[in-house]
Amino acid sequence: MSEDSIHSDEDKEIYVLGLDFGTAFTKCIARSLRNESTSWPVEFMLNGRPRYFIDSVLRVRGSMKKSPFETSMDDDKTIHFLKMRLLGKTSASADFWSDGSTRDEAIADAAYFLSHVIAQARDYMSMLSRKIGKIFDGSSGSELYVNMCMPVAVQDEPTQEIFLKVLHVAYAVNQRRSESQPLPTYEEILSCLADPANFVDSGTFCSCYPETSANLQSFLKSPARQDGYYALVDVGGGTVDVTLLEYNSRKKTPLWYYHSEVICEGSSQMEMRLKSIFPRFPMHKLRHFKEGKSLPDNVAAEDLRAFLDKVIEEIHDRVGRAMGCCIEESFKRFGYSDIRRQKDQIRGMRFFFCGNGMCPNPYEHAVRFFHRAWDWNPEPESVPFQAPRDIQINPVIDGDGGPVFQRFTVAYGLSFMPENLSDCMYPKQIPLRPRNNREPEGYNPAADYEET
Repeated sequence: MSEDSIHSDEDKEIYVLGLDFGTAFTKCIARSLRNESTSWPVEFMLNGRPRYFIDSVLRVRGSMKKSPFETSMDDDKTIHFLKMRLLGKTSASADFWSDGSTRDEAIADAAYFLSHVIAQARDYMSMLSRKIGKIFDGSSGSELYVNMCMPVAVQDEPTQEIFLKVLHVAYAVNQRRSESQPLPTYEEILSCLADPANFVDSGTFCSCYPETSANLQSFLKSPARQDGYYALVDVGGGTVDVTLLEYNSRKKTPLWYYHSEVICEGSSQMEMRLKSIFPRFPMHKLRHFKEGKSLPDNVAAEDLRAFLDKVIEEIHDRVGRAMGCCIEESFKRFGYSDIRRQKDQIRGMRFFFCGNGMCPNPYEHAVRFFHRAWDWNPEPESVPFQAPRDIQINPVIDGDGGPVFQRFTVAYGLSFMPENLSDCMYPKQIPLRPRNNREPEGYNPAADYEET
């Protein structure tokens, strides 16, 4: 008698996986749909140790590409920014990351990396299920839904299409995989991509959702939520997303995104720029220097500090200008005829600061300086992300004093079924309003900020 016939469908688990595909790091949260009151950050096994955060990279040795789960070849070529390379194939705003690779190559690389993330997540969910006497495998009755994030700044059909294609392929090569089988190969990815019929069935189980909306789900599901204007500053390892939005519970579509800026100024940019000037130092030592933990070389410490201060100043300036651009572009959708009232409304705008790269200097300082420079509320209110009761985070994993919920907000928001997430209006869906000729010319928040 097969094991399948021994267990009923009630014994088999159904999960939804919130997949935060980040520019620098990827992390996931799993939620059982049979018991939605609990969710777990996925513990990936890397070199025999559990990890919450996986570098979003591929390693290259000769003609071979390997994921971080397969190799720790630190001296080999590394392909960074897998997510932003995808955007570079669909949006001119992300062309900075389009590193000369072809569209097909960018799709295959991202799908290969994500197939290993999903494979490891499935293994973790199998282990969770066994602990509670349930079954989760590739057989009928066990199901996995995957929600993956995508940037608000580029919400258009070509971008959604390419992200969904990558996710469908990564899912399809894992659909019948059991825990004992090896990770998918790059050749399997190419074979699956060659015929859309290979991954058409995975569409039922895969979806993409705006990154910023996912970030806000813990807030939107909290009784403490309030109507009003918000700015969300999400600092990742590779990029910073600055978004101006409105939450209005009285509207049929409660979330309105007026504008979003994505800039390549994430926290890892500091050590990457240091590395370009001081190539002899290992990256991890430069990261420790940035964090004030240790000096890689006492002789060079003064030079390192001077260059790091310059990089911090540049990031501070770019984040402030991104904030100015968000407000300037948002005003175009508010309507210039109403600009004075709208300025009064967003004068009390509140802020979310989040992301695994968030630190006060330069990111939070830049936003607060922007307000002081504009003679707004000099200390705008910051809304904390409260850890929900339905998530269990092990403070020992990753050994940096314990990861906080702030680093999981996107993955947490994605761990719900799409129909249970808030509807959104994207910038391109909100029409531009004509300028009122009575308004003064030359009104430009970003330029005003630069003059300060």
